[in-house]
Amino acid sequence: MKKYVLLLGLLLALTSGFTVRAQGENDVWCFGLRAGLKFQKGSAVPTYLVSAIESFEACASVADASGNLLFYTDATSVWTRQHTLMANGTALGGSTSSSQGALIVRAVDSSQEYYIFTLDDKEHNLKAGLRYSLLHMGLQNGMGAVTQKNQPIALPGGKLPTEHLAAIPQPNGHDYWIVVHGFNTNEFYAYSLTKAGLAATPVISAVGAVFTSVTTAETGIMRFSPDGRRLAVTRLMGGLELFDFDVATGQLSNGVVVTAPAANTPILQGRMVGAEFSADGTLLYTHEGPNILQFDLLAGSPAAVRASRRRLGSIERPIGDFLRGSDGRIYIAALYESALSVIENPNQVLGARFLFRGQRLNAYVDPNSTMPPCSQYGLPNYRLNPVLATPEVEEAFRIVSAPGCVGSPSSFRVVGRDPQRTISRVTWTFAPDATVYSGLAIAPVFTQPGSRELLVVVEFTNGTRQSQRLTVSVPPNVSFRLRAENSTGSFACGEREVVLTAEATTPGTFHWADSPTTEPVRRITAPGLYRVRFESEAGCAALDSIVVAPPSGTCTLPNIITPNGDDANQRFVLTGYEAGHWAITVYNRWGRAVYEQVGYQNDWQADNQPAGVYYYQLRHLTTNERLKGWVEVVR
Repeated sequence: MKKYVLLLGLLLALTSGFTVRAQGENDVWCFGLRAGLKFQKGSAVPTYLVSAIESFEACASVADASGNLLFYTDATSVWTRQHTLMANGTALGGSTSSSQGALIVRAVDSSQEYYIFTLDDKEHNLKAGLRYSLLHMGLQNGMGAVTQKNQPIALPGGKLPTEHLAAIPQPNGHDYWIVVHGFNTNEFYAYSLTKAGLAATPVISAVGAVFTSVTTAETGIMRFSPDGRRLAVTRLMGGLELFDFDVATGQLSNGVVVTAPAANTPILQGRMVGAEFSADGTLLYTHEGPNILQFDLLAGSPAAVRASRRRLGSIERPIGDFLRGSDGRIYIAALYESALSVIENPNQVLGARFLFRGQRLNAYVDPNSTMPPCSQYGLPNYRLNPVLATPEVEEAFRIVSAPGCVGSPSSFRVVGRDPQRTISRVTWTFAPDATVYSGLAIAPVFTQPGSRELLVVVEFTNGTRQSQRLTVSVPPNVSFRLRAENSTGSFACGEREVVLTAEATTPGTFHWADSPTTEPVRRITAPGLYRVRFESEAGCAALDSIVVAPPSGTCTLPNIITPNGDDANQRFVLTGYEAGHWAITVYNRWGRAVYEQVGYQNDWQADNQPAGVYYYQLRHLTTNERLKGWVEVVR
């Protein structure tokens, strides 16, 4: 019997139901000052390469499914895999100084056509706005050529976009959402990109902070979680907010401030640009000034997430973007650094390790340049490919629940499903009361009905974690009773049956101990103990019983009444008979009916009738049994 309605919500897990596999298309990064990295399967660390890009921030690159570079861009120009300018590949309309000023997205259901989305920067007052160009890799002997460029995309109401730009696949495995944010507003704009092209009208979500120049909100990044259901957004001096994202509708909701600098914080101490999720989506990494920070998204409430803040290290030079590589590590760019800093083991709360300058970018010095390849603020605007797949183990654990209503013990337990991982710890957090339990099995007792949000976090001995968010609906206790319809609860004189009625305040089913019927009303013909069990639709149960006795005392029909006002023998009372179950007619000695009542209530007192002998006839309303006799009225 199900006592809880368990609705599986957001799975912040290494393998969620919505899984995006990037294949090799994000395995080559071109960024900064002629810098580049190539991730290779089977290699512990990426190798560096020298690119032609020279971009302060904006950059994007794409490879084929095997990880071979195709082209890259700085939002103004586009280069081929041979690091030469692509045909017609200049004047794209963006700015190299825009935080996420470039984004590459493969055209829907196409293997050779690509979109390049671009943004302007705050130094130019964002005035060029959002634009796109199209290129085709089947041209110029496979080197590609730009076929359309610098096409403006109008935002609603003539608003201008900030430097934030991201893309995420839609659940159908083909289409994308292209997401930007408006300046001087709190509106996000999600444009649907389909085979027919980019939708003219975006999905608008007015949520979170207003992006103004007060917090230098023009600058910052937005980053989707691996499952696409969360979006982290930074503003240069406005901190970081986290939003829920509906991949089916493009709608954002539930903005939560994760961290924000205190008022009057110096810019070098409070600035924030980069942010990235761990591969399992349970941890969020960012920085505040020079400090590299970790936040545990499984900590529970927003306050608990903020309180989970942990400093991993610092970088003295101004920090730019964070980006997760296909090796699972998170890479951090800083201004004019010859190496990227690295976060190893980012899926682990305590096992995450910060490596300052952990990934070299060069062993080569260009004789025509005064500087070797190095990072600046930007890393490639990583977009996820619309290739959805079911993971080998969709959930490494499942939750088993047992009955429990208000005031009764409930039961929850976790059962492992992944033979490769052993559960080491389970934490159960109920909101809004923030009650926390630990253990593989728990038996909470709820004192109030209603819905509660449950966060279950399972930690494994290998350092990984998974979670499930559930809505637990606690049904109220059953209000229920069993009663007899007559006044005595026993068989009265002249009665062949007693009506029993089971009453409950909620819908459900009645189970009688002595009968297969599930009806709430029964007519019984024998005295005895009767029991009934009621089970509500929510599964809560209650028991009640009643003893129906045989007739007690004598059955008396009086032959004299004295209606003289002294309340003694004043009325014609049927002793031992059930009032209301009989019809009565009273006749005088000449045979004329002087009184009639259906459902007699023992209230005839010969009003307006002289003393003398009267005759009566009684008829049972159900059985039609008849009784007759006489009564003398004495005044």
